[in-house]
Amino acid sequence: MSFDSPRKVFRQCMQYGITNENETAELLDMVESRNLTIHTYNVNLADEVAHKIPEHYDVIHAIITRTVPDTIKA
Repeated sequence: MSFDSPRKVFRQCMQYGITNENETAELLDMVESRNLTIHTYNVNLADEVAHKIPEHYDVIHAIITRTVPDTIKA
């Protein structure tokens, strides 16, 4: 299998049980947010995406602390 996109990697993580369905949906939303803002200068869209950052962080932090040995539990 080719992992040529973040979406494919995130879906494969769910298939292997590394992430659950909700985490995978949040990761895919993170990719979509990135894609929406990469070449736009829409302040309202930027604000909307910025408000999602804590949610994205929480999901990534949960995955890392669960899957990486000796992760600092902060």
